[in-house]
Amino acid sequence: MKQSLSPSRSVTQLAPRAVFVLYLLVLGFIVLWPSHVDDNTAGGFVDALMQRGHTEGWLPLWFTYAVLEWLSNVVMFTPFGFLLVWLVRPQLRSWILVWGFLLTCAIESTQFFMPDRTSSWLDILANTLGVALGLLLAVFIKRCAKRP
Repeated sequence: MKQSLSPSRSVTQLAPRAVFVLYLLVLGFIVLWPSHVDDNTAGGFVDALMQRGHTEGWLPLWFTYAVLEWLSNVVMFTPFGFLLVWLVRPQLRSWILVWGFLLTCAIESTQFFMPDRTSSWLDILANTLGVALGLLLAVFIKRCAKRP
Protein backbone atom coordinates (compact mmCIF):
# COMPACT_ATOMS: atom_id res chain seq x y z
CA MET A 1 0.00 0.00 0.00
CA LYS A 2 1.39 3.38 -1.01
CA GLN A 3 1.53 5.98 1.73
CA SER A 4 0.38 9.47 0.97
CA LEU A 5 2.88 12.22 1.54
CA SER A 6 2.26 15.04 3.95
CA PRO A 7 1.91 18.45 2.27
CA SER A 8 5.25 19.67 3.62
CA ARG A 9 7.01 16.46 2.54
CA SER A 10 5.56 16.60 -0.97
CA VAL A 11 6.65 20.23 -1.36
CA THR A 12 10.20 19.41 -0.25
CA GLN A 13 10.32 16.64 -2.84
CA LEU A 14 8.56 18.56 -5.60
CA ALA A 15 10.37 21.90 -5.26
CA PRO A 16 13.85 20.67 -6.31
CA ARG A 17 12.31 18.85 -9.28
CA ALA A 18 10.40 21.95 -10.36
CA VAL A 19 13.51 24.13 -10.02
CA PHE A 20 15.55 21.59 -12.00
CA VAL A 21 12.96 21.47 -14.81
CA LEU A 22 12.87 25.28 -14.92
CA TYR A 23 16.68 25.35 -14.97
CA LEU A 24 16.77 22.87 -17.88
CA LEU A 25 14.25 24.97 -19.83
CA VAL A 26 16.31 28.15 -19.36
CA LEU A 27 19.52 26.26 -20.17
CA GLY A 28 17.96 24.83 -23.33
CA PHE A 29 16.75 28.28 -24.35
CA ILE A 30 20.25 29.73 -23.94
CA VAL A 31 22.31 26.97 -25.53
CA LEU A 32 19.94 26.24 -28.42
CA TRP A 33 19.21 29.85 -29.35
CA PRO A 34 20.08 30.17 -33.07
CA SER A 35 22.67 32.92 -32.53
CA HIS A 36 25.09 33.78 -29.74
CA VAL A 37 23.10 35.14 -26.82
CA ASP A 38 25.59 37.99 -26.45
CA ASP A 39 25.27 39.13 -30.10
CA ASN A 40 23.01 42.03 -29.19
CA THR A 41 22.87 45.28 -27.27
CA ALA A 42 23.60 43.54 -23.97
CA GLY A 43 26.78 41.97 -25.36
CA GLY A 44 27.93 45.33 -26.68
CA PHE A 45 27.18 46.97 -23.34
CA VAL A 46 29.23 44.38 -21.43
CA ASP A 47 32.12 44.74 -23.87
CA ALA A 48 32.05 48.55 -23.57
CA LEU A 49 31.86 48.32 -19.77
CA MET A 50 34.86 45.99 -19.69
CA GLN A 51 36.87 48.31 -21.96
CA ARG A 52 36.03 51.21 -19.66
CA GLY A 53 37.12 49.16 -16.65
CA HIS A 54 40.43 48.38 -18.30
CA THR A 55 40.96 52.03 -19.24
CA GLU A 56 40.06 53.37 -15.78
CA GLY A 57 42.01 50.64 -14.02
CA TRP A 58 39.26 49.07 -11.91
CA LEU A 59 39.21 45.89 -13.99
CA PRO A 60 42.41 43.85 -14.42
CA LEU A 61 43.64 43.65 -18.01
CA TRP A 62 43.71 39.84 -17.88
CA PHE A 63 39.93 39.83 -17.27
CA THR A 64 38.83 39.94 -20.91
CA TYR A 65 35.49 39.27 -22.55
CA ALA A 66 36.73 35.75 -23.39
CA VAL A 67 37.46 35.10 -19.69
CA LEU A 68 34.02 36.42 -18.74
CA GLU A 69 32.37 34.19 -21.34
CA TRP A 70 34.31 31.14 -20.10
CA LEU A 71 33.38 31.85 -16.48
CA SER A 72 29.76 32.30 -17.58
CA ASN A 73 29.85 28.76 -18.96
CA VAL A 74 31.15 27.50 -15.61
CA VAL A 75 28.39 29.34 -13.71
CA MET A 76 25.71 28.26 -16.18
CA PHE A 77 26.31 24.57 -15.42
CA THR A 78 26.87 24.83 -11.66
CA PRO A 79 23.13 24.42 -10.92
CA PHE A 80 23.10 21.15 -12.87
CA GLY A 81 25.51 19.47 -10.46
CA PHE A 82 24.09 21.26 -7.43
CA LEU A 83 20.44 20.35 -8.00
CA LEU A 84 21.04 16.76 -9.04
CA VAL A 85 22.63 15.99 -5.67
CA TRP A 86 19.17 16.51 -4.14
CA LEU A 87 17.32 14.70 -6.92
CA VAL A 88 19.16 11.41 -7.31
CA ARG A 89 19.77 8.58 -4.89
CA PRO A 90 23.15 8.72 -3.13
CA GLN A 91 24.29 5.64 -5.08
CA LEU A 92 23.88 7.58 -8.34
CA ARG A 93 25.69 10.76 -7.31
CA SER A 94 28.96 9.51 -8.75
CA TRP A 95 27.29 9.66 -12.19
CA ILE A 96 26.35 13.35 -12.00
CA LEU A 97 29.67 14.53 -13.44
CA VAL A 98 29.39 11.99 -16.28
CA TRP A 99 25.82 13.12 -17.04
CA GLY A 100 26.95 16.76 -17.08
CA PHE A 101 29.84 15.94 -19.40
CA LEU A 102 27.55 14.00 -21.76
CA LEU A 103 24.97 16.80 -21.75
CA THR A 104 27.55 19.42 -22.61
CA CYS A 105 29.02 17.19 -25.35
CA ALA A 106 25.52 16.85 -26.82
CA ILE A 107 25.02 20.62 -26.64
CA GLU A 108 28.36 21.42 -28.26
CA SER A 109 27.73 18.80 -30.96
CA THR A 110 24.37 20.41 -31.71
CA GLN A 111 25.91 23.89 -31.79
CA PHE A 112 28.54 22.61 -34.24
CA PHE A 113 25.77 22.19 -36.83
CA MET A 114 24.10 25.54 -36.10
CA PRO A 115 25.38 28.14 -38.59
CA ASP A 116 25.52 31.09 -36.18
CA ARG A 117 26.81 29.20 -33.11
CA THR A 118 30.30 28.13 -32.12
CA SER A 119 31.28 24.75 -30.74
CA SER A 120 34.36 24.53 -28.54
CA TRP A 121 36.12 21.94 -26.42
CA LEU A 122 36.86 24.79 -23.98
CA ASP A 123 33.10 25.14 -23.47
CA ILE A 124 32.92 21.41 -22.70
CA LEU A 125 35.69 21.90 -20.13
CA ALA A 126 34.04 24.97 -18.57
CA ASN A 127 30.59 23.38 -18.45
CA THR A 128 31.92 20.17 -16.89
CA LEU A 129 33.87 22.20 -14.35
CA GLY A 130 30.63 24.00 -13.48
CA VAL A 131 28.88 20.67 -12.91
CA ALA A 132 31.75 19.55 -10.66
CA LEU A 133 31.65 22.78 -8.63
CA GLY A 134 27.89 22.51 -8.14
CA LEU A 135 28.22 18.88 -7.11
CA LEU A 136 30.99 19.64 -4.60
CA LEU A 137 29.08 22.61 -3.16
CA ALA A 138 25.93 20.55 -2.66
CA VAL A 139 27.81 17.64 -1.06
CA PHE A 140 29.58 20.11 1.25
CA ILE A 141 26.26 21.68 2.28
CA LYS A 142 24.69 18.27 2.88
CA ARG A 143 27.61 17.19 5.07
CA CYS A 144 27.54 20.42 7.07
CA ALA A 145 23.78 20.08 7.58
CA LYS A 146 24.24 16.58 9.05
CA ARG A 147 26.71 17.77 11.69
CA PRO A 148 25.24 18.44 15.15
